[in-house]
Amino acid sequence: MAFANRVLLLMNSAAFLQIAGVVATPGGGAGGGAGGGGAAPVRQPVGVPENIPELTFIANPLPGDNGFIVSANEFHNNFGLRPVGVNSLEDILIRLGQAATPIRCMRIVTHANFDHLFMWLFNNGSRGILAVPLAGFASSDADGLAALITHYTAGASISPFLFQDRANNALTHLRANNPAVLVPFGLDQPADTLTADQRVFFRRNLDLVFITGGTIDWDHSQEEPPNPTPSPATTAEKDVVRASINAIITNFQARFIGLPIRNTATTISEPQVQALRVALTALTLSDIGLASASNTFDGRLLIDLRQANRVIAAGLRAKITHARARFSKTSRIDIRGCRVAQGGHTNLQAMQAFFGTAGNLPTVTGPNWLQSFTASFQFASTSLVDGLVSSGIPAADIAGADIDTAFIEWRDLLNFQPFFQFITGLVQGNPFDFTALTWRQRQTIPGGAGIPLLNMEAQRADDLITMNLADLIQRFRTICDISTATPTTASRTRLGSLQPRVTTFARIQQRVSAAAAPTPADLTQFFNDLKTVYTGLISVTGVTAPNPRLIPATAPNPLDLPTIQGYVTAIRGFIDTTLTTNYGTFFTDVNTAMQATNGPLKFYLAIGLPLLIQSSSHPAKHSILLDNTLKTSAMRNFLKLLWTSDTSQLATMTTRINALTFNWDANTDATRAALTAKLRIPAVHLEHADTDPSAFAPTAAYNIHIVVEPATP
Repeated sequence: MAFANRVLLLMNSAAFLQIAGVVATPGGGAGGGAGGGGAAPVRQPVGVPENIPELTFIANPLPGDNGFIVSANEFHNNFGLRPVGVNSLEDILIRLGQAATPIRCMRIVTHANFDHLFMWLFNNGSRGILAVPLAGFASSDADGLAALITHYTAGASISPFLFQDRANNALTHLRANNPAVLVPFGLDQPADTLTADQRVFFRRNLDLVFITGGTIDWDHSQEEPPNPTPSPATTAEKDVVRASINAIITNFQARFIGLPIRNTATTISEPQVQALRVALTALTLSDIGLASASNTFDGRLLIDLRQANRVIAAGLRAKITHARARFSKTSRIDIRGCRVAQGGHTNLQAMQAFFGTAGNLPTVTGPNWLQSFTASFQFASTSLVDGLVSSGIPAADIAGADIDTAFIEWRDLLNFQPFFQFITGLVQGNPFDFTALTWRQRQTIPGGAGIPLLNMEAQRADDLITMNLADLIQRFRTICDISTATPTTASRTRLGSLQPRVTTFARIQQRVSAAAAPTPADLTQFFNDLKTVYTGLISVTGVTAPNPRLIPATAPNPLDLPTIQGYVTAIRGFIDTTLTTNYGTFFTDVNTAMQATNGPLKFYLAIGLPLLIQSSSHPAKHSILLDNTLKTSAMRNFLKLLWTSDTSQLATMTTRINALTFNWDANTDATRAALTAKLRIPAVHLEHADTDPSAFAPTAAYNIHIVVEPATP
């Protein structure tokens, strides 16, 4: 089979590029052993892997979902992350309450936008977790309720109240009719004015007056489904709003207790605050100068306040406290939803505050571009790698230059260049050094002896240090697609038998070279060792013994170093001739293949390394190029690059990925869909068109669009 015919092209299908946005559009495991006496080499991270979550929550899809949620579930299920479908943050709190173990990493996947997450804050509320209400509930129940009111009553300017400011009118009425309740607050005299906190307290209580005596209408145009016809608030609906405001007031009034009373040595007591509260809520609209009052509010305010009141009554603070105990400043919360961090860290900071406490806030991350989990599932064997590089991949809008660009990027990411240069030097060297196998060890320091370690697993490269000579010869023939039968089977067998003798001779040669003034005993040992290795060499089947012998059966007398050196030179010459004869054109063939046009790329693919290629003209499109005979292992190894974690979790993930199977011959909708589910990788996109800038995990270009709100020190 020609080398190029072993290459499999996985091309992106636009139908499977689903974007998690407002608009629905298509859109290293451990290596081998060490050598050379140094520390075991370690694969370096490729790009920026994502953290393996212990808990993964994915928002349940709504009818008509654009496919993002389905793709997210497929991606996370593929890696055994057991995503849990949720409707709300309340659901997540309930799940977190089922255990107390510390959480290293939690992941939330949902549709989102720069101003909110497309989930309920509380079940059956209005859809959308907004940063301000979320931060409010992070602080207290009352602050959360106030934030909801602020959001829905903002209008042209931020306002946390339901009705107009009639605080001064109320103050005037109480001075005239009930001044005693004002005395503790220093408001009973005509010249007294309301402080900022006092005005808030008055207005909150007057909102209750408006609710009782005024008219409220609900605007349902923004609800799901929308209704263009407003409706008047019922008594029960007013009670919902009243309960929320009372909770806000109860929390707010605490700030007055203990403040000094003017011209006395005493402080304000809770009964005194309560007396003012009763007096304010007992007022009527006419008491504050109004014949009537009415207002229309977004119907979602009623929906959200009703659910907030429910969860508060059911112990929201206790649930938040329990959840926070499971997070620390070493924890991570990864939110994967479109533009959740666009324009700033507001959403991330709100989530951080909700699940953390002062001085113990977890790190929170999220993308500032559109998020997707995209897959490549169409594939075709290429006729020639050279033709591919020359003509590109028109069906994926990939130019030949895109392949060159991808190869340059990935050869550096994977440390392929030093590896390739080492193998090049090996085959351009002499057959003796190749046969001695002293090179067959892992490089422990850059530029040191041994094979440089690739930064990802490669099926035809990782085991080179454990293979015998005959298998190594066949391995390089396979990698370089050498079709000529050289060395022959008989020659490979012969070379395999010669190898341990050559390795032994190499050690003797080194000892002799280092011996400046050997003793007679040293010379005798050299002679005996050389005679033994020579006898072994000429005993190999198919090797013709020189006549006369290159070393006598008995040592000459006297025996000196020049004589020993002469034996070494003669035996080395004999070995070189024998190896050259048996290798034939092997080294020439391998070197020619490696130095040919696109030879490095062919070698890269043939050892089992995948190549992620991105279209420069349509950046949302990509292809993964794989050697056809190694496509399963290469794809598994690529998927391993996506994740990082502690040793235990990473080992579990590696085991999971190693068990993945792929139906590469998928030819039905069902089988193609199953294959697609196993090939998904994370991606981010500036906008929805496939011509917009995009990036794919685990590259640094992807990670630069994952915004990080760091943990507190």
